[in-house]
Amino acid sequence: VILSTIPPFRYDPNKEREWRCLNMAIPTLAKIYGCRVYDFESSLDASDRPLGNDYSRYGDHPNGEGGLAAANKFRDTFFDGKEWTL
Repeated sequence: VILSTIPPFRYDPNKEREWRCLNMAIPTLAKIYGCRVYDFESSLDASDRPLGNDYSRYGDHPNGEGGLAAANKFRDTFFDGKEWTL
């Protein structure tokens, strides 16, 4: 089982607190239940930018570039960067 953090979005202040609390709890829950964690949040994170409440580097719903960044991070996390073949 792979748990995922919740991706960034333009949250109101109350939802933002909930989002941050959940993302901090997910790795702990994964450890308790023997699951792995995909850090979806960090693959889209834009917190290094002074954008106020806009935390996602690729928009509220990730564009193609954001989808590729998220997919690459998933691949690198769970497949050691190996190429996939279908």
